[in-house]
Amino acid sequence: MKKTTILLPVIAFLICLGVAKSGYSTVWTVTVSNFSFSPDNLPNVKVGDIVRWVWASGSHTTTSDAIPNGADEWDAPINIEFPTFEYVPTLTGTYAYVCTPHASMGMIGTFTVSATVGINDKKAEPEINLAPNPFRNELNVGFADNADLKIKQINIYDLTGKCVFSSELSQGDAVETTKINLASLLTGFYFVRINDQNDKTYIRKVLKE
Repeated sequence: MKKTTILLPVIAFLICLGVAKSGYSTVWTVTVSNFSFSPDNLPNVKVGDIVRWVWASGSHTTTSDAIPNGADEWDAPINIEFPTFEYVPTLTGTYAYVCTPHASMGMIGTFTVSATVGINDKKAEPEINLAPNPFRNELNVGFADNADLKIKQINIYDLTGKCVFSSELSQGDAVETTKINLASLLTGFYFVRINDQNDKTYIRKVLKE
């Protein structure tokens, strides 16, 4: 299985960000148990959705096999110590993956990703402040000049699609702006995924110095 360089997925994601800045996202859950992924095929995933593998039994991996050119590969354990893994697809196409120890036993899966509907509707896109960018330890996140919009959830992903930070508020506790401490993150690019109180999703890129 050929590994891609880190530059290609960054460029691909930036292209995606230019057009797919809003829309409703979905979390697709794949249960990982002895010798099977369930469901083993997800045909309706959209760019920016989350594919989440959840451990049920055994010791497995979710490992990319044949994926769209330029998409980021992944290889993550799924076991009692590492019970979940999340991946955010940034390119359309079919993604095939396997459990490395059990691929010969038929433990394989696929998901097919299509473009988000309405991705060219830029006029409806609110301005989002991420400051400072680049940042060192703390990042301010908020909606600018949109008092009717509030932040309900923030997830931050590294370039492999792994969620490295997550914060979710109840509907009544949603805020217009917030400051989060990310001092523990390594230097590099990250993608900030914001859900407003209407469960609409916005994705932005940030750089940690």
